Amino acid sequence: MPTKNLIKNLIKTSALLSFFTLLQGCGLSLESKPSGGGTTPLSTQTITGSINGTPWIFGSGEARKNLIDSTKMDVILWDSPEHAACSQNTISSTERQLYMTFSPTIGEKTLTIGKGDFSNSGFSYLSNSAFTSFPASSAKMNLITITPTSLQLSLSATDNARNSVNGVFSVQICK
Repeated sequence: MPTKNLIKNLIKTSALLSFFTLLQGCGLSLESKPSGGGTTPLSTQTITGSINGTPWIFGSGEARKNLIDSTKMDVILWDSPEHAACSQNTISSTERQLYMTFSPTIGEKTLTIGKGDFSNSGFSYLSNSAFTSFPASSAKMNLITITPTSLQLSLSATDNARNSVNGVFSVQICK
């Protein structure tokens, strides 16, 4: 039943985004500084990397107002373009996605988990029939453009060697 799977996928994604949005009250601060010092440069190429150690290339995505804090946006990116943005099909067939929550203001932001303009970013995937998520331990983003219907960003985010992405993408803003 497509409707049953759709509802399960919506619940999974909503729970995931709500969990990490609730972490905003924790006060944990992590800045995007790789071990060599400095910050990771944002790539100007299409966003790529790896999730759970498997190569990941941007295929589609969407942006929505955050359900808990309407001044912020949630963005989800998938590596498979098999469904249209805003179609309510929130999980790709590969079950690997990238997510983030931020204030929609132009400019560069460094991840500060639970606080500020860029409070949430991470990786999630299906593993052994369980949905697993890892918040990014460091991330930097730049909101390049925003219109009433779309936004363009660059993002560099990492959790460990198995979860890391960098590049530019554009997504539709869902109503």
